[in-house]
Amino acid sequence: MQADWTFDVAICGASQTGKTALMRALMDQTYDNKYRQTLGSEHGNFTGICQGESICLSMTSLSGQSRLLPITQKHLMNKHAIIITYSINDVASFKESQFWVQEAARSSPSATISLVGCKTDLASNASLRAVQGADATQQAKAWGSSRHYSCSSAKDENVAPFRSQLMQEILKQHGHKSK
Repeated sequence: MQADWTFDVAICGASQTGKTALMRALMDQTYDNKYRQTLGSEHGNFTGICQGESICLSMTSLSGQSRLLPITQKHLMNKHAIIITYSINDVASFKESQFWVQEAARSSPSATISLVGCKTDLASNASLRAVQGADATQQAKAWGSSRHYSCSSAKDENVAPFRSQLMQEILKQHGHKSK
């Protein structure tokens, strides 16, 4: 199926925050619990319907390793959307998100930026979260991110609603047909 729209999406953040697992979940792939470090980048696509339009999300999951930062920064350029991940059980990964928000805004000023707390399956209740959702939402707004979401790629929780919201926001911001 030929998509009406193709939007480029980068997924970045600290190491081991679930970037590639989130990309695969956004592609409706089955979760693989075997951890594999992303070296450079991994790519994938999802095509779906949003507001009567066929949309392809062309996604790139980028390594969070500091030694690969120049490559990662290059992949952030000219994106329609950038998803910044952190692990809800790792405060340091959340603090590092500020750097990624700044890099996203610098590299792709018109991109839709989303902050996503991953690995919600690791905390059976809110009191076990190292990063509380309300605090992350408030901080995301202060950093200039468009929205904050929480999800679990392992349990496929909140992934489809996040993808739907992301597609709506990208289409609204970047989907201008000339007639």
